[in-house]
Amino acid sequence: MTKLLEKHSPESLNVEGKTIYVCGCCGFEYIGDLDSEPDDYVCPICGQPKKVFKRKAM
Repeated sequence: MTKLLEKHSPESLNVEGKTIYVCGCCGFEYIGDLDSEPDDYVCPICGQPKKVFKRKAM
């Protein structure tokens, strides 16, 4: 799980020009194209489905 968190950590990536989605339950930030994840993708922190993610307003 640590590698997954590092992969999507804002501190480890240059997020300029990238889309950020925020989990509506726990606030985890997914950086990238969430649509590229399978339909059964869940938040690595709280286990909620990807439908609870909302695009972060920049």
